[in-house]
Amino acid sequence: MRKLRRYVLPTCGFTVLVVALLLASPLTSNAVPSDKDVRVINTTLEPVPTAAQGTTTIAGSVSVTNTPTVNLATGASVNVANSAANPVPVSFTSDPLEPFQAAASTTETGTNVSTLNVATVPAGKRLVIEFVSMTGQVPAGQHLEIMEITTSSGFGGVSHAFVIHTQPDAVSGDALFRANQSLKLYANAGTQVSALFRRSSTLGLANYHLTISGYLVDM
Repeated sequence: MRKLRRYVLPTCGFTVLVVALLLASPLTSNAVPSDKDVRVINTTLEPVPTAAQGTTTIAGSVSVTNTPTVNLATGASVNVANSAANPVPVSFTSDPLEPFQAAASTTETGTNVSTLNVATVPAGKRLVIEFVSMTGQVPAGQHLEIMEITTSSGFGGVSHAFVIHTQPDAVSGDALFRANQSLKLYANAGTQVSALFRRSSTLGLANYHLTISGYLVDM
């Protein structure tokens, strides 16, 4: 028994010494010191999510969803690049168009060709004609062969002929003819807008009437 005690006591003492040394030693850690950077390496298939800060340049196409509101900084501008085949729709914010209409009448006898001046375009303006109406009344048995209007837009006078429509006879028995059309004609400042009528005979009285409507624009 004494021999056993001789071996057990030293063993217990050694064990206590080892435990005491372990408790007295500082614990080591594998943590990175707070003053060191950490480098994360990801492949392009597994990018690290990031949030852009400040001004960022983006390459490629950008999709915008949910129709968000876009605010421009003060003094910023927007350039719209559209081709001539696909122009940007525009509308007037004010009313720069000056409405214009005029009418004239004449009674002729002894001739089968009559001219009628309806308007002189004001200085500094261009007249845009959008509608023309012409009426001719001639003795029974006669008919109108030509109804045309002449305008000048810097390339000399140009005559525009109209399709003539026969109307029911007037109460007096005279033959009635009319022509009217929506169109777009131009006349420059200082030029005359006139009409020409031609009937099939020189006999009796011929009454002609012409109206135009459109607008004036600055040249």
